[in-house]
Amino acid sequence: MPATGASDSWPVVIHTGLRNEFLSQYLQSQEHKVRFSDHILPSTVIFPKSSIAFFITTATELLGTSSDDGSNAQLIERLEQFTSTHRNCYLLMEASLDENVSRAIQKLQMRFLNTKLQVIRVEKDMDSIQSMTTIAQATCKPASTVLQGKLKQHLDSQLTVDAVLRMLQQTKLSEHHCLVLQQGLGSLSSIVQATNNQLLDCSLSQEEVKVLKSFLELDYQ
Repeated sequence: MPATGASDSWPVVIHTGLRNEFLSQYLQSQEHKVRFSDHILPSTVIFPKSSIAFFITTATELLGTSSDDGSNAQLIERLEQFTSTHRNCYLLMEASLDENVSRAIQKLQMRFLNTKLQVIRVEKDMDSIQSMTTIAQATCKPASTVLQGKLKQHLDSQLTVDAVLRMLQQTKLSEHHCLVLQQGLGSLSSIVQATNNQLLDCSLSQEEVKVLKSFLELDYQ
């Protein structure tokens, strides 16, 4: 979302602690209306026009002082505050994907599965900026259907198969039915948006569809 003129510039609120980071300098260089504040949560970037917030972290921070599940206890506490403060929120984690990082991200996804937090892994600073600006653009009405479709596809790819299966297991469906649902419908968003007939086609009974729908409506609508 590069700015080529005043009409293309977006208001962005960035925590003061990120003032000297590349993302702040780049957004300013693109003539976005950047404002720094101590009154928002540390490590956060907010796009008010789209009503979305991003929490910036790294794999090093996630794998820091460990809690019982192997993640940084202080980071988890800050993320809980972040998700309770912002309705539409994203975690951008700069990390190269290895076994430890993959396991940590999966545990993080499971911990916040019942919230609106979306976890996105990025390789470098520029990936973070591109993710933020693309999401901000796609979620700001009116947005093109093509752009929203690309965003949905990108977010779906971030949620591991194991995380989807574990979420389904919380509904008390059998392991077989959870696997059929995941293989038949794929992503979590597709399962959430599935019609009763689509769920019945995945070998669920009417009662099982009712239980699944009640669970999803309670936690994800």
